[in-house]
Amino acid sequence: MKADDFHIVRIVVVVLIGCVVFPSSVLAAEDSVQKFERFLNDARDATNSGTVVYFNKYHQAWTKRRHTVGDIKYDVKKTDSLVNPVLGFVTLSLVTEQTEFFPTKEEAANASAFIPAGKTLYRISLTYFYKENNKWLFSQGKYEMLLPAPPTGRGITSEVTEQEIQKDPTALPMSALMYWLPK
Repeated sequence: MKADDFHIVRIVVVVLIGCVVFPSSVLAAEDSVQKFERFLNDARDATNSGTVVYFNKYHQAWTKRRHTVGDIKYDVKKTDSLVNPVLGFVTLSLVTEQTEFFPTKEEAANASAFIPAGKTLYRISLTYFYKENNKWLFSQGKYEMLLPAPPTGRGITSEVTEQEIQKDPTALPMSALMYWLPK
């Protein structure tokens, strides 16, 4: 076999390998995006549906809270990382509202009037990573309280981990972020 023939054989082998490997990596990337979109839609729907009745320790009374997710923006990016090769980013607005306080859980559950003073607006940013087991996992988050506006004019900003979200599921905005943790 001449040197030119050997070179042609190498090119053919590389092209064949590329044809086999490339489509599967494209399919995997598309699959991760579809799974991410499905997860985001499910999280939004779960957040927007229903209400949460809970005992407020500070006020020593029962109240009902509801959440509404506004605009959602997201992106999925491939990285050079071997540990987390695909990352998902989400930014959303969240409105929480609550009723007055009641002495019993039943009264709070039956309440239908949400009070203006109980309304809070957040801007939330969340980061996820996609693992080889074909699952999205929560990485980190950050939220900023926009309303009610603090005296400084800037919102209160805080970083948040999965453990912090799970630690106090009735706190704001953790009660809504529970829906944004992959199962």
